[in-house]
Amino acid sequence: MKNDISELRRDETSRYLASIVESSDDAIISKNLDGIVKSWNAGAERMFGYSSSEMVGRTILRLFPPDLVEEELSILSRIIRGEKIRHYETVRIAKSGQRIAVSLTVSPVFDATGRVIGASKIARDISQRKALETAVKESLERQRLAVEAGELGLWSYDVGSQTSLWNPLCKTFFGIDPDAAIPAVQDILRLLHPDDSKRVAQAFQACVATGTTYDVDFRIVDSAGTIRWVHSKGRALRAPDGTVTQVHGTIADRTRQKAVEDALKTLAGHLETAYAAARELHEPLSNLARSLQLASTRSERSGSEPQVQLDRALQGARHIETAIAELQLSLKALDGAEGA
Repeated sequence: MKNDISELRRDETSRYLASIVESSDDAIISKNLDGIVKSWNAGAERMFGYSSSEMVGRTILRLFPPDLVEEELSILSRIIRGEKIRHYETVRIAKSGQRIAVSLTVSPVFDATGRVIGASKIARDISQRKALETAVKESLERQRLAVEAGELGLWSYDVGSQTSLWNPLCKTFFGIDPDAAIPAVQDILRLLHPDDSKRVAQAFQACVATGTTYDVDFRIVDSAGTIRWVHSKGRALRAPDGTVTQVHGTIADRTRQKAVEDALKTLAGHLETAYAAARELHEPLSNLARSLQLASTRSERSGSEPQVQLDRALQGARHIETAIAELQLSLKALDGAEGA
């Protein structure tokens, strides 16, 4: 009676395990040490497209890409030694010819004497995960290339530990060796122009304390006294309770841009000076031209000798007046082009 109960329990356990195997979404396969498939569940049929009748009794190498056939020898050699292989990622070929990324767990199967007689294999389709990983890597690579093309320094600051992370270009902007340690915030401020350090410190502290956007132009002074203009911008990352935990930002060199802006301001000053001088000259020369015209008219009526000289003076005054008018037009055109 006791033996019958034990046998009944074993049968129930076997049916329960068989039910689990058949209902699993994973491919569960067993094979002997020659690589011949002994069992093939419904999950394997769905994953690889082969029915049980198409695979049982045939070699598992049917699923292997030609360049990965040697994997089977490596796997079997480990199984024979009694090893278990966990989460081994590789590629297999479905009946349709589609390559499927899989994660394998392979365990040795023992007989009653403890001898290894085969292997059981669980294969999980990780194609979607691999596709996502590839997409993330490609996205990160595009971001890296964009950062390099834009010559952007990247930095982040952790509020809790009060430590920073910089990319190599960010260090270069501050005149720091790419392999050197990142200075503390108070040491970074010492690298700034004295006229800018207080303003930058206030903007950064406001960002850390309240989460306001950090957006500043400032000058960096290297050990040789060379001044570099930069623009830095950062945004705060908040915890669920609203406190700022990190600040992430960029920094870009604006030295050339500032030089151009300063040159344009200087040019605008010169243009305004010239424009003002032209305005001041225009009215008295116009008055002189009118006076010479009146004198010439009177001289012509009286027939006096100075007529020739008056005509020449009048001609010269009109010539200067025309030149000044043209100068004013040119200055207006330059002023308009600068404003655009």
